[in-house]
Amino acid sequence: MKTTTRKQQFTIGFIAGLGAGIIATGFMLLLYQFVGGISLPEVFGSFLTALMPAAMFDYLHQLIGGDAKHYLFYIILVGQCLVFALCGGLYNLYLAVAKPVASVKGSSSDERSQAETAVPSAGRRLQYQQGLMLAFVLWLLVGVVLLPLTGAGVFGIDLAVGFGNTIVSLAAVGVVYGLLFVLAQNWLVTRNRWYETLALLLICFTMFRPSYWLDRLQAPFDARPATDIMRVADTIPRGSTLRFRVMSQSRAGEDVEKIVRLTMPSGNTTAERLQRAGLTLSTLGDQVTISLVSFGSEAAKYGLAPGDQITSVLVPTDRASRYWFAIPALLLLGVVVLLQRRRQQLKLVVAR
Repeated sequence: MKTTTRKQQFTIGFIAGLGAGIIATGFMLLLYQFVGGISLPEVFGSFLTALMPAAMFDYLHQLIGGDAKHYLFYIILVGQCLVFALCGGLYNLYLAVAKPVASVKGSSSDERSQAETAVPSAGRRLQYQQGLMLAFVLWLLVGVVLLPLTGAGVFGIDLAVGFGNTIVSLAAVGVVYGLLFVLAQNWLVTRNRWYETLALLLICFTMFRPSYWLDRLQAPFDARPATDIMRVADTIPRGSTLRFRVMSQSRAGEDVEKIVRLTMPSGNTTAERLQRAGLTLSTLGDQVTISLVSFGSEAAKYGLAPGDQITSVLVPTDRASRYWFAIPALLLLGVVVLLQRRRQQLKLVVAR
């Protein structure tokens, strides 16, 4: 019987898990955008930001700019997909090794040595219930272990998303991942053509950065006068972000303009909400100046200081959701799957 090594089985599972993980992550972001599901990158991003020392946060913000949180989000997004891939590789290796263990017990020493590095044929097809079992394990791991470690509670009971939405959205993402993992391993087993590789790279990029294509068509934000900051802040719900440009000074004493993304807490008035975020403002004519920054606040982490001048407020433009671009990416993936499946069937016919 044709065999493959454990390394090959792990690689097959890793690639299948990566592909399934990318699509499942895109599906999670769609649920977050349209039905209020949980976004794990947002949860872990907030957790890591809270743990980060103020000096490091300020340094990264000055080094990267106002999009520092965006980059952290995408780094966590890539990490999540790699975790999906690693789980797929380990699970595939477990399935490949678990069954032949019993048959090796009565073998000779040479046969046992071969069995340590060889597993059944790579043509073995996974069943969908095996993918659902993997999804169930990951669902429990995230809900019972990882989310409580971030302070979100068991299955995100302390999150604004809610306990029920977290359970359902995590389960839906897990099912998508488990089924696609089986589908990918059963069908994406032929060597890619160069155009299929380019298509898969384009799919990955679109799933990670769907806003890239929308930004080419329409600007994401409109700049409003600085005097509108109180009115704009009043419309922002709790936990959402207030964006504005501020003229500040770097540690070297040079004037720099940076974009600040301030998370708005709850409060009775707009001024109170800004104070709880660490910011007290004063307005004189058409100039808005920071008069006080609370120590240890999010505003202080951005390196804001009394005397800094707010130059404009950034308001999201009314445009279509960026996640609509995930639909053509998924359709393109379906075309790649069909092409590879057809090529695989032709090979089987020729082999007969």
